[in-house]
Order: sequence, then structure tokens, then C-alpha cells
Amino acid sequence: RNSTFHGNKAIGNEDKTGGRGGAIYMSSADSDKDKPTYKLEKCEFHGNLAQLYGGAIYVNGIPPEIASDVVFLGNQIINQGELINHNIGSHPIKLELCTKNPMELFRQQSDRIVLTPNLTVSEVLTINELASDQLITYPLYLILVDMYNQVALDENGARLDFTSSDPKFSMSTPFLFSTNGYFNLTGLSLKYMPEKSLTITLKTLAIVPFQQISVIPKINQQEIVTNLKFRACISGEILTQDQTCEECKPGFALITPKNNSYGPCVPCETTKMFCDGGSRVGPVRGYSRLNATADRFWKCDNPGACLVGLVDDQFYPEGKCAFGYTGNMCSKCIEGYGKT
Repeated sequence: RNSTFHGNKAIGNEDKTGGRGGAIYMSSADSDKDKPTYKLEKCEFHGNLAQLYGGAIYVNGIPPEIASDVVFLGNQIINQGELINHNIGSHPIKLELCTKNPMELFRQQSDRIVLTPNLTVSEVLTINELASDQLITYPLYLILVDMYNQVALDENGARLDFTSSDPKFSMSTPFLFSTNGYFNLTGLSLKYMPEKSLTITLKTLAIVPFQQISVIPKINQQEIVTNLKFRACISGEILTQDQTCEECKPGFALITPKNNSYGPCVPCETTKMFCDGGSRVGPVRGYSRLNATADRFWKCDNPGACLVGLVDDQFYPEGKCAFGYTGNMCSKCIEGYGKT
């Protein structure tokens, strides 16, 4: 109370200890029986620095009560040589799914002043629209979240294990390691029956259970139930005998409105269409088709109006009309234009 913390530093050691809580490292990790109470009132924290996490304060265990008259200003941490504004942090208490870049997300959060911790544990996670035995190509992360709803940036090298009792499920790796408080799922492949779901368990010791915090339910906080939902094999993919969705290779195509087709992929008619693999099939210049699952490609009456279905890396499965044209086979003029 009535204290000023200015210009303090927490520097890490070679054994990877320290470096947390530029002004205060607040620990009740071993207080299983006694539950201490911490209160901060009329204090100022400014210009403090932590090498890893918690520019002003790091909480390990029971969080403090922080009054609204406590001032935080200009506290920072160091991440990969970069100074980032940061006031208070703690150990991770849960896992969350995220499609945003975790580092960008952290920077958006880092200068906030959150006085009240959120001590809820991990909810059941769900990952939808997985393609069996295909790489996850979009940004997908599991982030370690601290008591203040921040990415626990100091968690590097933590292990995350994926376990399932279903022998039909497999994945490209059974575990991942964290970088800057997150596990990157992009580039993984998971294999299971198309149009089916299953439940797996994620486990990480990075989440340290502190059962003495009464508001946290007494469950195994280190194990997170996760639902995986696999989509059907779509046009451009064949359903193999071992229940994977295998994309047609470049130069081949499978155009069908039905899901889970056994194929086969057939050679591409290159005079009418291009086949870049999977569902990336479209008309060449001068041709068009009605929709993304139409298997007939028509020569346009005005070939110059029908552009190729791949323009500036943008894919147009029905083809793209030249400027001024619209409609099926680019046979109509847009409003304000006419044929001469």
C-alpha cells in the first residue's frame, strides 16, 4: 500500500528460471493449506522490465486483489529482442482455440490494464470441417491463456499430447511443442472417417493446477476434452479404402455433386479446362461452365469475354468474365454497357 515500484528488472538465468515479474513475483504455489490474501492499494508501477513475462507483476498461484487506484505505466517485457508493453501476467490456466496470429493477438492485449483475473478453466474445444488425412492449411492455434486472458508468452517448449482410445484415429504427430505460448496446428493432418466425429484428449503440463483457488473447479485442468468433426470428401477428392480424402493430383479431376465418391480421378481435358489438383478445376480462356460442380465446359460465343478461371491467383470455378460482361458464358452486358 502507498508504494511506488519504478525501474525494477527481472532478468532470467541460464537455467531458464527468473525473468518474470519486473517489480513483484507473487507466489503461493506451495500454499496448499494456507490461502494467503494479497491486496494492492494506492500503488504505482512504472518503468519496470521483465525479460520474459509480467512487466510489473507475475502471479504464480493465488492472484492479488488490485484496487482501481493502482497505476500501471510504461512497464515492459522483452520478446525476441523486442520491447513490448506489458503490466501483469500469470502461469497458464487453460487452452483456447484461435485463428488469429497469437503474437498479433498478444500485442493487442498487452497494454491493457486488467485488474480482475478470470479463473475459469478450459471449456470443451471443437474443431470443425476437418478433411481426413489432409493438411490443415488455414491458421489454427491452441493458445495457453493466463489468468488475465492473455497469451502466456513466456511458455516455450511446453509439450501438448493428443490421445484417443479409437484406433481408427491417427495424426501426423502425437504431440506438439509451444512457441511464445501457443501450439501451431497449421500443417498437421488428422485422419478419421469422413462425416464422422470423435472426442480426443489434449494434455499439457504447462497448465499448472492450483486447487487451492476455490473458484476453480477441482477437475484435471491439464486434460482438455476436444471434439473433432470431419467433413465429407468433396468434389476433387476420392474416398479411399482406408477412409481418407485424397485430392486428385494436378492434371487430373473428379467433378461430382456427390460427396464421398470413390472416383476415379480422370485426366484433365486441357483444351477446355485446367486442373490444379483437388477442387481447383476451372475453364480455360474462351470457355465457361454453369457452376463449380458442372462437368461440361462450353465454348463461349464471344471467346474474348470469357477469361481463364485463375486470375491473379484468385480462383473462379465457373470462369471470370472480362470487364463489361456478365451472365452465363459471359453473354450479357453489365448495366450501362451494350453490344455494338
